[in-house]
Formats: sequence, structure tokens, C-alpha cells
Amino acid sequence: MKFSIVIQALLLIAFQGVLFSQDNLPDLPDSDKSTVDFFMEEITLQVSDSTSHVEGVYYFRNNTSKEFDFPVLFPFYTDSLTSYPHVIEPYLLENGKRNKLSYKNLPNFSGIRFRIPLQADKATVWHLDYSQKINAKRAVYIITSTAAWKKPLEKATYYFIAPESFSGVEIWPEADTAYTDDGNIIYKCIRENFMPSKDMKISWK
Repeated sequence: MKFSIVIQALLLIAFQGVLFSQDNLPDLPDSDKSTVDFFMEEITLQVSDSTSHVEGVYYFRNNTSKEFDFPVLFPFYTDSLTSYPHVIEPYLLENGKRNKLSYKNLPNFSGIRFRIPLQADKATVWHLDYSQKINAKRAVYIITSTAAWKKPLEKATYYFIAPESFSGVEIWPEADTAYTDDGNIIYKCIRENFMPSKDMKISWK
């Protein structure tokens, strides 16, 4: 088997990351250019007293002239106070409809494996929503996995949503703006040329 590019990320706990393996992918004439770029993301992390819900939108750019399925290994943050997600849904939006992507649970990795169909010479937008039970006054979403791509995100947008009744709320990345809506406080932060130094986190008292 030929490996054109292999990207190894930091695994959860031991490594804390996301593995986007790129074996058997189309080769590029320019060896300095990657086959696929992960260049933008939009993450919403919403919390309640007992649940954390994530809605992620991810942008992959196929730099080749061929269509192919890109394998993704996606981890979830878990610990003694954060359970493995009970709802998991990766999908593409096509003509306003969800095209669900099949996946395989990898309990030993605390994550899932699936494939993203990429169009030739284009960017593909895919989604992953999940919910998990939390028994702590904090929730975490892994973003340090960006380091696996060896280049920063061109743009990243992060939303934190928490009930107005929560006190002492702290978040990272820090918010640029905050506003209230329907009993919640929404914190928004936008970063450009962004390489996260730690994971997305919200905590409260």
C-alpha cells in the first residue's frame, strides 16, 4: 500500500487529537502542497446542567483533480465526568437535506471512524453533531488537533451557549462579543490564521 501523506495527530489523553489519515490518496505534482487542507471550522458548544451538545461545521479543500473518499478518525472528549456521546450524527447538507454518513464507533479510542466524499478541486463542507452527558460544571471540545495539519486554520468561529442562570462562566477561546437570546447567553469568538494552543472549554460555578 502506498502512503502519499500520513498525518498523525495527538490521541485523546495520551495524544489528544484527531487523525486524518491520507493513505492511497491522489498524488500532487507539487510535493510541497497537501492533498487535502482543513482550512475552516465553525463550532457551537451548548451546555445545560447535565448535557453538552456540539454542532460542528468543517471545511476541507481537495487540491487534486480527482474525487475520492477521505478517511476521518474523530475523537470525543471523555473522562470520569464526561460520558461517551449518546447522540452522534455526521452528515452532508445537500439541497437543504441531511445526507447522513455511516460511521463506526471506536470505544477504545473514544471516537468514530467515517469517510468524507470530496469533490475534485473544490471545498467540501461537512457536519458533525453530537451530545454527551456531563457530571461536572464544565465541557470540553478538542481543537488542538489542528496541529496535525501542520498549518493554522484560515478562519475559525466558536460559539458557546449557556443558560443565563449560570454564574462565573469562563470560556476559551475568549469571546469577542456576547449577547442574550431566549434565556441563554451566547459567546462568539472569531479567529484568523489560528493554531489553537489548548482545547475549547466552558466552565461555570
